[in-house]
Amino acid sequence: MLKLKINLKDGLIEVEGDDAFVKQVYSDYKSKLNDTKIPTAGPNPENPKISKRKRGSVTKGKRKESYTKLENLNLSSDVEEETLKHFYNKKKPQSALHTNVVFVYFLEKNKKISNITPDHIYTCYKHIGIKVPQAFKQSIFDTSSRGFIDTSSIENIKITTNGENLVEIDMPISKDKK
Repeated sequence: MLKLKINLKDGLIEVEGDDAFVKQVYSDYKSKLNDTKIPTAGPNPENPKISKRKRGSVTKGKRKESYTKLENLNLSSDVEEETLKHFYNKKKPQSALHTNVVFVYFLEKNKKISNITPDHIYTCYKHIGIKVPQAFKQSIFDTSSRGFIDTSSIENIKITTNGENLVEIDMPISKDKK
């Protein structure tokens, strides 16, 4: 006597009988399972109390991002030091990618900060008073993919030579350069 019980998240199949019968039912079930799509929406016809998840009800890969404003990060002027606001206004970044580069450049070169994190960049957005990109972390990775910053360690973001050239030579982008 053989017994087979398959649940596949409440699709259920329970068979008991001699070896040949159970193996035949399992073989039939397995071949039908491979040939059919398992429904992703609607009630389970076998058990109406159990309903499948509605399509689109789970946001794939979308997690709410949250960052911390670093209160101890001084972005204002100390006697002869340039402020972030002045530097930002002088460079006039035209996109979130360019803004990220300006902020990383300022933090690394002007403030001499190492181990720059997304929280540092987030703090810069808040300090300037401009909107933080909706997909903030992705904007940082996009800036990196363009070669302006190095995010090989997200806890140690660095400016690249390409990023330095953008900030020092190409910014602000004047109308005749476009």
